[in-house]
Amino acid sequence: MEEVKTKQLYERDYSQWAETMADLLASGNFAELDIENLVEEVRDLSKRERDRLLSSLRLIVHHLLKWDYQPQRRSR
Repeated sequence: MEEVKTKQLYERDYSQWAETMADLLASGNFAELDIENLVEEVRDLSKRERDRLLSSLRLIVHHLLKWDYQPQRRSR
């Protein structure tokens, strides 16, 4: 029954769901966790972090290329 409540909470209020999951993890109440959605969120988090890293690397390379090939447009 508790699992149904957490799944409904996930759909209704993501922020509250995340706080509830963190509290359950911290207190060791693993049986009450919404495992299905937790797994999905952890996978999505890793994808977002990878995408952020790649975006940052692209930006750095872009700036380095501009620095190298457009010295007249360098800023301080």
